[in-house]
Amino acid sequence: YWNSLTKTSTPLALWRVVSELDSSLAATSAVRFALRNQGLSFYVNDSSAVGDVYTTAVGLPQHTGADAAQPRDDIQQLLHDYDLEPGDCVYVDTGIYEFNGTNLTWGRFDAWDHTNDLTTLAAGVPSIVVQGSTNEAAGGTQFRGYQTARIVYGDRALGVSFRDLLISQLSVGSGNGLEWYRSHYASALRVRIRDAYRGFHINDSDDVYLSGCFSVGNAFAGLSSVNSAATEWQSGVLWSNLYGVEQNDQGTDELRVENTLIGAFGAARYGYYARSGRLVSDYNHFQ
Repeated sequence: YWNSLTKTSTPLALWRVVSELDSSLAATSAVRFALRNQGLSFYVNDSSAVGDVYTTAVGLPQHTGADAAQPRDDIQQLLHDYDLEPGDCVYVDTGIYEFNGTNLTWGRFDAWDHTNDLTTLAAGVPSIVVQGSTNEAAGGTQFRGYQTARIVYGDRALGVSFRDLLISQLSVGSGNGLEWYRSHYASALRVRIRDAYRGFHINDSDDVYLSGCFSVGNAFAGLSSVNSAATEWQSGVLWSNLYGVEQNDQGTDELRVENTLIGAFGAARYGYYARSGRLVSDYNHFQ
């Protein structure tokens, strides 16, 4: 048998078979496969190397995306070409990524299957991490949308965690920033959204956790929770939105907002717009 544990994990593995009787008789598989002894890392970069943290080259469509020296230039194409599994991480390096009438859609086939045991996700371990640049001095990782209904869309993407991203709508209020649909146990850490319609829109998604996030200048709500249970927002900023928080959950569903700066300015603008559900607000500062 073949003990794969001695080999380095890669999504680009090939089979090579050599005759034990005649080493000149050999064949290599035409199709690559993933060798998974641990989670895999994938890399995306824009056309500039300025301020990069994770990659050593600019992003190109012909790159594999499986090595820091060969980053892809399109995260959606990366998802199309590879089957991501729990434990994987996508590093999106410093730069500007534009979505003109399009969006980044993260589906259930690149996350945690809902038929699997959810104990790991319930314990706070993400299925997939999408890690943006931590080099804020160079602008960080920016997703810019123009005339798109939503810039980032998690569609039944259980446990996917977005981290260190700046998301903005260039056509102010034209669509949502980050939207989850039936994406239980999803999370956002240090994600900043501005000038969208709803900054963070949590729709029919339970146990979503947000920490250190900013939602600023959105035309409707900074944070919106609809038909979702156990949404938790911690240590963030909800500033200058029509509604800082919009809640339209079921009767006993809880939305918790804590340790947050909430600013609402002008007529008919409010920190909270709670239509239904249970809202818990502690240790927040209103202005």
